[in-house]
Amino acid sequence: MLSHHKKDDVTEISREYWLAEITYPKRSNRDLLEIAEKIIVYFWQPSLNEKKKISLPEPTTVINQWFNIEGQPRINQMKIYKELSDVISWDGEYWRTGNLKIFNE
Repeated sequence: MLSHHKKDDVTEISREYWLAEITYPKRSNRDLLEIAEKIIVYFWQPSLNEKKKISLPEPTTVINQWFNIEGQPRINQMKIYKELSDVISWDGEYWRTGNLKIFNE
């Protein structure tokens, strides 16, 4: 982030760390990460990312699965992402969102 153009706009309050892994498809690349980021940013409208809010994303569905540091499913969402739905889907006409329930076997 040392040379990022938004570096000077990041404050203690706006600083959030996200770690993501694309699990499907198994072979992912930077383009797939950009597509996932675009739908999340466009839908959620964070303050510092203007470029990804300019135009609608391509039809995409993102399923977020949250885990704790031990790799177990996180049942209670943390404050940092409680406003972000587990499922965000844009079909080119309609947005769909929702949260997934975790069931034990």
